[in-house]
Amino acid sequence: MSKLVTSLLLGTLFLGACSQAAPEKQRPASEEASPQESSSPPAERGITDPPGVVVVNGALGDDRKLIAQAIEDVKAAGYWRELTGHLYSVRIGLRPGVERIPEDGHLADALRTLKLDGDVGGIYCQITFYAAAMSQDLERVGDYFDQGLVPSPPPTERQFYASILGHELAHCLGKGKGEAVAQQWEARVLGALEDAGIS
Repeated sequence: MSKLVTSLLLGTLFLGACSQAAPEKQRPASEEASPQESSSPPAERGITDPPGVVVVNGALGDDRKLIAQAIEDVKAAGYWRELTGHLYSVRIGLRPGVERIPEDGHLADALRTLKLDGDVGGIYCQITFYAAAMSQDLERVGDYFDQGLVPSPPPTERQFYASILGHELAHCLGKGKGEAVAQQWEARVLGALEDAGIS
């Protein structure tokens, strides 16, 4: 072994010996740290800004696919982050049946509130679609178009759900984001989907 290699090896052993901490007093077995505790730093508490919005699709069956597609389409339109970046959680559900249409005739509703999950939380947006009301509205616009009462045909069901999702998410943007702002977002999402050829 050359003198250079021997010197480097001894230097490394010396540095390694110098960097070792003084031995600790032996703890009882009941106080020994688990491998997980000793290999990772303790988790921080009170994190209130998660890396992304928690999305729950509460619909069932084919309706679940419809809602999942609407979410993907709002993302494809390029507006998902702008509409949800301030949110901690979004839950989207769908109520089928004519009897589920609310008295006010809304196609969907949004509720903005605060949600806490232990030490984590933030703004929570709950959206409910009324499937029968959505279908009736599409049919009505189709009839108006056939009669020459409106200049454009109705959107496809896919486009309609995405644009109404944009509308309802806009209601969860905060104070002052009323119906006029929500309608603007609805039109923006629909326009982006049409421009992208998504039907």
